[in-house]
Amino acid sequence: MSRRIGNWARQCVLRAKQIPALRRLLKAPLAAPLLATATKWFPPADQHYENWIAARLHKRRDEYAHATEPGLLSLITPVWNTPPEYLRALASSVLQQSGDQPFEWVVLDNGTTRPETLEVLRNVLARDPRVRLFHSETNQGIVAGMRFCLQQATGRYIVAVDHDDRLDEDCLKIVTHHIQRHNYPPLLFSDEDHICGQNRLLPYFKPDWDPVLFLNSAYTAHLGVMDRRLALELDVYGDSDTNSCPDWDAFLRFYLAGHVPVHIPEILYSWRMHAGSTSANMHSKNDVSASHRAMLTRYLHSRDDADHHEIIRSPLFSGTPDWWIRRRHVDPRPLLLVVTTADQHRPPALSAAVTGDYPCEKTIAIPRAADPAILQDRIANVAAANGLVAFVDDTLTIDGDEWAWEVLGLIERHPDIGMVGGRILDLRQRVMSAGFYRGCGKGLACPDVGRRVDDPGYFHQMWKQRTVDAVSPRFCVFAAGFLSELIRDTQQPPMTLDELGAAAATHAARTQRRVVYSPFLSATTPKSHAVGMPSSFEQQLPPGESRYYSAALDRDVSRAYQPAVVENDEAEIYAEGEV
Repeated sequence: MSRRIGNWARQCVLRAKQIPALRRLLKAPLAAPLLATATKWFPPADQHYENWIAARLHKRRDEYAHATEPGLLSLITPVWNTPPEYLRALASSVLQQSGDQPFEWVVLDNGTTRPETLEVLRNVLARDPRVRLFHSETNQGIVAGMRFCLQQATGRYIVAVDHDDRLDEDCLKIVTHHIQRHNYPPLLFSDEDHICGQNRLLPYFKPDWDPVLFLNSAYTAHLGVMDRRLALELDVYGDSDTNSCPDWDAFLRFYLAGHVPVHIPEILYSWRMHAGSTSANMHSKNDVSASHRAMLTRYLHSRDDADHHEIIRSPLFSGTPDWWIRRRHVDPRPLLLVVTTADQHRPPALSAAVTGDYPCEKTIAIPRAADPAILQDRIANVAAANGLVAFVDDTLTIDGDEWAWEVLGLIERHPDIGMVGGRILDLRQRVMSAGFYRGCGKGLACPDVGRRVDDPGYFHQMWKQRTVDAVSPRFCVFAAGFLSELIRDTQQPPMTLDELGAAAATHAARTQRRVVYSPFLSATTPKSHAVGMPSSFEQQLPPGESRYYSAALDRDVSRAYQPAVVENDEAEIYAEGEV
């Protein structure tokens, strides 16, 4: 009975971000003690992932060359009253790196007063010649501590490591390999998982660099690797207002300077879950929300059109520091609204007023089976004015009237966007269509079909704007110039509107334009079947996997966002301790 109660408490806290009622209930005073008790006595486990990561660690022993380079890497870690067992585990993971990797570890005792922590610093870390231990009489805070370590480091790259987390034993070998392979890029980031007790769980197989996702999710944080000289030039860790998001702010500075991160598609870092960490308790630091806002404010202030955007609480989240960069309702671009219908001669069921206060230059109705090329002449004027062309099926009921402004804001912030789409829900408020990825299912597929509207999805990505490979043409908005170019240059026979989304995915991939999903485009349909994509266009896509749905994730949509299946005999062998 006690085990069942403990598991229930743990699951409540760990799922608090996914269940609205629990998010409201488990505020800071209640969440922290519940989580601490539940994870201490009943740490969660994910046997499938434990097997997967064990097999992967074994396999990649031989996949990476033995890459070493003296003077390349400086790990940096401020320490303040870290639970000694966590600091010992971190020290073991760093100091026992495989392959005799040369590195220095710059550690700051950031005003520690806990005797057990001081004992680990002095008698474990300080005795290793690769560790350079510094001391501060007072706690300078996270950002100032990180800045101090950055200034003391001597390696070509810095690797930020939190004082209570853990590295995989081949982490630095793989980091060195990717630095050399990519000709010494300005910055890199890896995949990560979480650790609770001794159990590894919640792997985050990340997309490649996606500036759209980045501006509403610090997904690049662990493991972050930055060119030290550039970091100093860009004043990384120089703003105390971002004390609780130093890694996010650091990558923003590189992004604003025009540097593109390299993704290391390997789990190298385990973020520890405990009541004092934001990995499990977002309220563990009282300045998280203010830090996020300060960072996003810096981003807006870097733009000439900063007064066209505002930072507000995301209406999709409750009780968490999630912000939405909302487009103010000023200076719209021309909009052509295309209503798709079963019969263009019948008045569409959809009202033209669905654009809210966004002015619509013209509304036209065309059959769903029509070749979009019939729009070419009408698109021309809108394209010349750098405008928008919206496609909305007349069976849909649009949720809210922000969607046109949302698209305008996204395209202004990311000019390489060619198309933006949203989610289509059924009458039960389950997802029928959202972002599509190539290599998923057969051709292009949406791994989120069937998900409830109140489910934030894989690492909250259903509630975040992000780059995808395709969106449904039943509810989408094109940059008019992109659509005109697509219709003119597509080397296919005349296509129907149902094929338009897949054709757009093909064209965007070839021309390096971005297709974006936003949850702020949302509509409901009475139809009972999913809105799919024709598979015939898959063969026209450039070779390779999706950059936005990790190759480590299962291709079968029934196992969406799960690690790819490992053969049972292999998994069992590795799980028994071969690694």
